[in-house]
Amino acid sequence: MLTDLRVLVTDTGRVWWRLLPLITSVYLLGWLGSELTLRIALILGDVSPWLTLILFAFSFVCLLTATVLILNLAGRELGIRALLPEDERMADDRDSSISRLLAVTLLPFLGMYAAFGQVQEAGNRLMVQQLVRYGAISDQPTVLGVLNDLAVNRLPLLVTLLVGLYLGRRLLDLVHDRTGWRLAGLAVVLVESFFILLLVMGGIRAVQIFLLWLQQRAFVQWLRGIADAFAFLAIDLPAILERLGTFLSEQVWPTFLEVLGQ
Repeated sequence: MLTDLRVLVTDTGRVWWRLLPLITSVYLLGWLGSELTLRIALILGDVSPWLTLILFAFSFVCLLTATVLILNLAGRELGIRALLPEDERMADDRDSSISRLLAVTLLPFLGMYAAFGQVQEAGNRLMVQQLVRYGAISDQPTVLGVLNDLAVNRLPLLVTLLVGLYLGRRLLDLVHDRTGWRLAGLAVVLVESFFILLLVMGGIRAVQIFLLWLQQRAFVQWLRGIADAFAFLAIDLPAILERLGTFLSEQVWPTFLEVLGQ
């Protein structure tokens, strides 16, 4: 164990010593690209909030590209491919060029970003910046306003957009697999990033509106009335239901969302 620990520490130190300037530069370029894209997206929001959404999705690609390139640099420095057993070593062209590497790896990274809440956090940041830019009482259309309108008044259009984006992504994916065209692989990532952004930001709003609608239904009031009818019994049914609801909302649902969902 001490030998493995020594190898781990020395290899890590060697990689950092040799690659730190390059890793810092690559990450800085990715961060600058993401921030610049976000600033442009906010400005283009004066024209259309849809342009903001599209460019905002592209800002993720900048960060993910930097992450993939950094991992590739570290892997090359450590000679990862040479450490793989012969029977498990994949013979492919993923390392033949940067565009091919990005086409293969960006999509899984984007999925992990979405699963661990990074997309939603960035979306909230975008909404806050638009609120600061236009003010709380401005009539300028914002991303939040567009998503609210889709979720409340035009839910079929939101579903149609999501289905269309998903089918378009699958079609581009098929073209990429059949032709090996690297630009198609990058287009898949762009479409997928926009799809996930719309799904996370618009879909959550639609679920919230549905829950509000559900609370106003008559049968929910009947259930509350039935619970109140048990108040004269020794069993405090309202308290039991409240505890059960608290357990489901605070224990079961977060576990499902944050663990099983990821």
